[in-house]
Amino acid sequence: MPSGFTGIPEVKYLAEREEMLVQVFIPLRERPNGQDSSERLGMYVRFGVPGKKVTQPKNVTIEFRSESPKPLYKEEDSRRFAIMLNGQKYISDTMVLTSTQLNSVGTYSESMMRYVHYGTFLQISMAREIRVALGHEKFDLSRDQIDALIALANTIEP
Repeated sequence: MPSGFTGIPEVKYLAEREEMLVQVFIPLRERPNGQDSSERLGMYVRFGVPGKKVTQPKNVTIEFRSESPKPLYKEEDSRRFAIMLNGQKYISDTMVLTSTQLNSVGTYSESMMRYVHYGTFLQISMAREIRVALGHEKFDLSRDQIDALIALANTIEP
């Protein structure tokens, strides 16, 4: 998981799949309570399109990745997911836990994802305020993080 946040979408061509991959990483929890900790949570927002030109995708993937000393998202309640835009609930669902792995340093890596229609993603990126809820935690995205979503949308070529 990247440790920093640049807000600049990564755009790359995957020759083996003959598609463009566009993604941005948004850290949600790096070091709880300002302490040095191995527990992290980040949100990847990405899409892939066939060919060598970044065109409008049908769907966008929202993926949460965590690293922690123990699995955090085994229970369905911990994977409840919501996005609130400008104070109004916009999406409410349960994330699909796609993998849980114990890595070589003794921490668990978990991945959960949800697909949203591209139009839904555009509405999210245009909001003034975005709150992401995962389980019992809530994260208010900063202006820089919202700008990163806008930058991701702006990678699409006419």
